[in-house]
Amino acid sequence: MSTSSNAYITNHISTIEAMRLVVKNKTHIDKAVEASVKPGQSTSMIMAIVSGTIRQYETLDSWANKHTKFKPKDIQLKHLLMSSLYQIKFMEKRSINTIIHSAAEVTMKINRSWAKPVIYAALKRLNQEAAPTVNNVPKWLEHGIVSTYGEKGLTACLRAWSSAPQQAHIRINPAKTTRDAYLEKLKALNIPASTCPQSNQCIFAPTSAISNLPGLDNGQIYIQDKTQQKVAEILPRQPDSARVLDACAAPGGKATAILNLQPNIQLLAVDISEEKINRLRNNLQTYPQAKVLHANALTPHEWWDGTYFDTILCDAPCSGTGVLQKHPEIKLIQSLQNIQELQKKQRALLQKLWKTLRPGGHFIYSTCSILPSENEDAIESLVRQDLLAAKLISSEITLPTPDQSGGFYALIQKVNHDNDSTDLSTENK
Repeated sequence: MSTSSNAYITNHISTIEAMRLVVKNKTHIDKAVEASVKPGQSTSMIMAIVSGTIRQYETLDSWANKHTKFKPKDIQLKHLLMSSLYQIKFMEKRSINTIIHSAAEVTMKINRSWAKPVIYAALKRLNQEAAPTVNNVPKWLEHGIVSTYGEKGLTACLRAWSSAPQQAHIRINPAKTTRDAYLEKLKALNIPASTCPQSNQCIFAPTSAISNLPGLDNGQIYIQDKTQQKVAEILPRQPDSARVLDACAAPGGKATAILNLQPNIQLLAVDISEEKINRLRNNLQTYPQAKVLHANALTPHEWWDGTYFDTILCDAPCSGTGVLQKHPEIKLIQSLQNIQELQKKQRALLQKLWKTLRPGGHFIYSTCSILPSENEDAIESLVRQDLLAAKLISSEITLPTPDQSGGFYALIQKVNHDNDSTDLSTENK
């Protein structure tokens, strides 16, 4: 067997192992690929195959089902067929015959030798066919989008999710540079760039240029989607030394954006993630007005000092349905049941953190979801409570486009004291 065929076989094996981690273990693609690649393999190649197969998952699944009927225990074979078909039909400069022959050989490596002729014949037939017309989104998400935004909304989302983002959104740090000065730097490096509409800090540049962007390692710039940048921009001007809480703060993108715009505040960044807390600390290490706390935002009685915050930002844990173009695996990781659990946590965060906000203070609630159940419904549940004097100032949901992710924010003001006791010492015990 040729060296080329061996390389293809190794790629097939790593691909189906990464697919297993995503589909069965609900692992994100980057971690799944990292755990599956072998020494000497191209991580970028496996990443491209896995992410592309998952992006086209529903189409490939429906297509493969036309000629095969694998049992659940043989999901590896199904993923072998699907990922091979993706390479044949959707990737350029790939040897079709080598893909087919090496895929058939893989069955021998995974103790499924009986399937060798099945895989070979199915790929031969499928190679001659056109792809079926299938929406590459699970039915539960498709129904949720159509019921809220109609067929046009679904079409817009599917268009956005059909390929990986081509543009990176750069947020400049006004303490270290200006947008015009940074654009000149990019021009000198022959990196095409443009300004983002309705923003004084955002610049668009090709995602392929990210590794060559100057200032990425010294805080001059930060890569952050325009939709998320807007969250910091809607924060009302705070007085000097205002106490601002960033709950669920990791990795720190919104915290640094707020501090860039309003450097005279005192910011407390809280996050529960052991995995992300070090990255949060690193991102905030050059901001002396920021303090990082490894704690659970759901249990403020454990860490709140009793002094009200002037503003609270809660970027709540969510389904991530607004960022499928960056993370297509979300559609396989999430489910209606998971989202119902997330809704409980989102409402709990709103209610717990609201008690630590001063009268007249502002609360910004944001998510990377486009589902009303995680957004408008959560805010409405807060505003409707008689004991909570919450006034909705503004809110906006952004559907994804090829140029930006989707997401939601709401700005709420606490008009008066709530009638609940602010003694949280007995809660969650």
